Amino acid sequence: MRLVYVVITFFLLFMTSAQCQQTAGHVSHSELLQVFGKAIEINPQDADAWYNKGVALYNLGRYEEAIKAYDEAIKLNPQDTDAWYNKGNSLYSLGKNNEAIQAFDRAIEINPQLAKAWTNKGVILAGQGRHDEAIKAYDEAVRLGPNDAKSWYNKCVALYNLGKYNDAVKCYDEAIKLDSSYSIAWYNKGAALKGQGKYDEAIKAYDEVLRLDPNNKTALNNKGNALVGLGKYNEAIKCFDEAIRLNASTAIAWYNKGLALCNMGKYDEAIKACDKAIEINPQYANAWYGKGSVLRQLGRTTEANGAFAKAEELGYKG
Repeated sequence: MRLVYVVITFFLLFMTSAQCQQTAGHVSHSELLQVFGKAIEINPQDADAWYNKGVALYNLGRYEEAIKAYDEAIKLNPQDTDAWYNKGNSLYSLGKNNEAIQAFDRAIEINPQLAKAWTNKGVILAGQGRHDEAIKAYDEAVRLGPNDAKSWYNKCVALYNLGKYNDAVKCYDEAIKLDSSYSIAWYNKGAALKGQGKYDEAIKAYDEVLRLDPNNKTALNNKGNALVGLGKYNEAIKCFDEAIRLNASTAIAWYNKGLALCNMGKYDEAIKACDKAIEINPQYANAWYGKGSVLRQLGRTTEANGAFAKAEELGYKG
């Protein structure tokens, strides 16, 4: 009986027989560990028992032990794709990313059609900032599973991180075509459009996020920023106010509101908004710099310089 558990940064994948799923649903991981331990005592050459022991240990968060169990399974069956793959997941959980890539590469060498191994390899590469290599891995995952919205999404994120916003938008469109309710794909599409200065289109994407999740504070903030980009300050403030209504302690919404008010020439109100952001998060360098900018507009140079100095002290980069 083979129980296959796999994990990925963005989602969970399961490859189990119906019988194993039914069994796993009624037995705890600790109990399964005991069962497979007994099986190994009876037959230490049982590769499946070693593999399943690894699965149980992984589910218990005992990753080092899980790797040892997978290694025993691999020693008995070097072509065990699942053992190599799950060993990669265990190594990733321990932060041993380069070793995890090697395990995924071995799984791919044995079975080049293993889309989830390409995906997880891409996740690690992207996390290391190796976005070009990640895209190549995601391309393989997409080729093998062209109807998997998550594979498209992962590729989109890597393209976005490379500053290839136009390609990222096209990629997000593919993910959304497969799953129109994919809220985070709509959100990131909006971010890519905003990165190109396409504020009207970005707002439409954020509106889709808000249609799916009306309480999405981050989408409200970003929609507000896009409206600021269009000079629609009153509408932007409505977005920031709604984000604040949903969570009054969201410093970024107060800061963004302050910038919009400053652009409208409402300097006193802008200072109050920046002060509120600073009250919530005294380490918020942008809010200190924003406050300094408003004070400078009012000719309050000494106070402005003090705010700028504080922003710089906190690491403001501009």
